[in-house]
Amino acid sequence: MEDQLTIAVDLHSEWVENPTRYTWRSKGQETVPIKICENIMCNELVEIIISRFELNCDKDDLSITYMLGFIEKQKGPPSRIRDDRDLRFFFKDRSRPILRIYVVERIAKIKIMANKYLGNKLLVHQVDEDTFSVTANNGIIMVHLRSKICSCREFD
Repeated sequence: MEDQLTIAVDLHSEWVENPTRYTWRSKGQETVPIKICENIMCNELVEIIISRFELNCDKDDLSITYMLGFIEKQKGPPSRIRDDRDLRFFFKDRSRPILRIYVVERIAKIKIMANKYLGNKLLVHQVDEDTFSVTANNGIIMVHLRSKICSCREFD
């Protein structure tokens, strides 16, 4: 029998960078325990999370992060789990940090895909650290990555 681990998962929130450290802004105060095998692959973990939380998203739309136990009190960025190697590193952290998961919204992508006639005529301009404007023909989309906001005007 394979070794079972219980990991805590927090969903639908986001990391916020403060002057002294990163904090997790949770929309609900709930962490959900999930039992998994210790030798699970990253793709399998993503499938379990999508299934367990009944998410309507692609695997690439999930961002799985955690704060390393020894960095939590310092100003270090959260660690991401992108592949099997990152997942193994997470398992080695004996403090068993909570997996912080959020779905990356694809608002701008949806708007642009709805206007396929624009072809490759897109201009992306970085306004500031986490804000971009996407321009095509007579339309513009402002995308705010950190706050996950997209203020859109319909393309003419």
